[in-house]
This record gives sequence, structure tokens and C-alpha cells, in this order.
Amino acid sequence: ARYVVTATPDKVDTIVDVAAVYDVPVRVLGTVGGDTMTLSGEAPLPLGMLRAAYEDWLPRFMTQR
Repeated sequence: ARYVVTATPDKVDTIVDVAAVYDVPVRVLGTVGGDTMTLSGEAPLPLGMLRAAYEDWLPRFMTQR
């Protein structure tokens, strides 16, 4: 399983350190602020688009059958 975790900048090092203690791979992907998520080296993604993709996929899937 993979998870995207959002944290304030002052908590990032703690999360990385705790993950290392439990041998959980972790990678800092980018930053979130305002109404976008920006991944390193990528164009900003509107949070509304990401939210819709997350919340709407199952209803869309069910209506296609």
C-alpha cells in the first residue's frame, strides 16, 4: 500500500525519522499550499481535481458496468 501524508514543514524530519525506525520507506514528494499540490519537477496539480479523482472514481466505475 502507498499513502500520501501531508504535514507541516516542521514535522517532516520527525516523520522521516520515525519511518526509518520502523523500516518503512518514505519519500518527500513535494509541497502542498493554497489550492495546489506540487510534486518535485512536475506542474502543480489543482486540489479540486485530485479530490474529484479520489472521491468520484467508484461511482464512475459502478455506472460503467
